[in-house]
Amino acid sequence: MDLGLSGKRALVTGGTRGVGRGIVLALAKAGVDVVTNYRQEGENVVSLEHELKQIGGRHGVLRADLTDPGQIAGLLEQCGERFDGRLDLVVNNAAAISHVPYAKLDLAEWQRIVDTNLTAVHLTIQNALPLLGAGSSVIGVSSKSIEVGIPLRAHYTATKAALHGLFRTLAREFGPQGIRFNVVALGMIYTEAFDAMPEEQRNQMIERYSGKTCLGRLGTPRRGGGRGDVAGRRPVAVRHRLRRVRGRGDLMSQARFRVMLRLQIKPGMEREFERVWMEVGDSVTTHPANLGQWLARDGEEKGVYHIMSDWVDEPRFREFELSERHLEHRKKLHPYRSGGSMSTAHIVAHLPGSTSEETATHDAWEEAAR
Repeated sequence: MDLGLSGKRALVTGGTRGVGRGIVLALAKAGVDVVTNYRQEGENVVSLEHELKQIGGRHGVLRADLTDPGQIAGLLEQCGERFDGRLDLVVNNAAAISHVPYAKLDLAEWQRIVDTNLTAVHLTIQNALPLLGAGSSVIGVSSKSIEVGIPLRAHYTATKAALHGLFRTLAREFGPQGIRFNVVALGMIYTEAFDAMPEEQRNQMIERYSGKTCLGRLGTPRRGGGRGDVAGRRPVAVRHRLRRVRGRGDLMSQARFRVMLRLQIKPGMEREFERVWMEVGDSVTTHPANLGQWLARDGEEKGVYHIMSDWVDEPRFREFELSERHLEHRKKLHPYRSGGSMSTAHIVAHLPGSTSEETATHDAWEEAAR
């Protein structure tokens, strides 16, 4: 599938191993020119360089310690030189983790994790700003552990939770300039770190965490790993046509104004309508006040569709509603309609759902209430 990413330019931090490596290779295979960094020499660096050379493109695997502000600045300077002063995508993937009882967590270890997982992200984004423009996307890699809390990881979890606040604020600040900020919160991913474990420990970890997922298995970093694959979804998330993210995965909690359309589609034109709706959707989702839109096929009435879109407020939706781009959008969909209606609502409250790993089954959910 052509994702429309050919010729785009990206920086992926910490991309020689694990999830980062999967992202780098998936982007490169989608036609993106990618720069990534590493801290220490190793076979993983050599093998990645070899794979990227085979794929082809203007790629770079550069040495840079992200706990050193000067080296971060140097890395972004090299990106600017290599990519003619422009970046379309920055993926803040590099991170450090350790397992320490909170009572024994000393300041030095706390600072090491904060410097790598949070301060480095801040400095990477700040140094990247001159290279970003309308349509650029910045992604932070977070963790589902922030929702449940995991013993011995207080410092790690704190940094990942902080990313959500940082990105949500930056999304508000830079959204009007057309720069998108997203956080992707991952569950347990099978990387080479599992291969380094003793066999018994590895099997125990796999069994433990696989049992907490709906599909009964761990995610994988490489594209083609199946429905739990990370990298295979990241190019879709950054595709320039899907300009919709506003700082975190939970768009619903940011919505203030909702527009709901009910459309009756002419018989036999349903599939073509769905295709065209997908093609012209960026006329809506690229607007800086839009928080995303959904197309749903009615489960009872044949030929009836429901479109829902969320907005930061009503005045900015009304501004969009009267725009030339919206009128063109309507013209492209009008030939498929035989009727329809529109209603609007002001969001009063939002109760987020729970996907906690601790209540991954219905029975566990029932037990939790007892």
